[in-house]
Amino acid sequence: MKLLHALVAGLLLLAPLSVQAATILVYEADGEGVVTDGATTGFFGDFFDLDADDIDIAASADTTTGDLDASLLVSTLSGATLLESTTVVSSSLTINDPNDDGSPSEDFFTIVFGNLSGDDTGLFGDVATVVFSFFEETEQDGLYAPVNAQVFSDLTPIPAPASLPLLAAGLGGLLALRRHKMR
Repeated sequence: MKLLHALVAGLLLLAPLSVQAATILVYEADGEGVVTDGATTGFFGDFFDLDADDIDIAASADTTTGDLDASLLVSTLSGATLLESTTVVSSSLTINDPNDDGSPSEDFFTIVFGNLSGDDTGLFGDVATVVFSFFEETEQDGLYAPVNAQVFSDLTPIPAPASLPLLAAGLGGLLALRRHKMR
């Protein structure tokens, strides 16, 4: 029975190895968005951060030139630049139909930025993913409110060394031997 306890303890040491990394939310803000979308003019959007916190997110996207031009600036109230980019890797706009009961459904505009600069670039890998969520049904004269902006990091997790499971099994075995000798 004591050996079983030692093996369980060894397996608990391995438990963190089974956790898969996902995108990590780094910044979030609530605000308003000005959006215009026309067949001839293209798409234009501008996000205004209305939070009273110490982090401001400013983002804009424009396709009126034929290409997607976008910018991202995350800064502190004192003016320090935490994250900045004008390089768009990819983008997607998802407009969902209203729910069956007629209630609004959440819509998303996602922009992946590359060539990051700023004080907090270490929190990110090569790209930062910005997701704006809003309800198209709340649009009035091009203004969407509320709009939620989330900035995600896609950092690749550092893999555990291959010898870590062997180390955990060895420690479990030593624990079992020690308990066996104490009897």
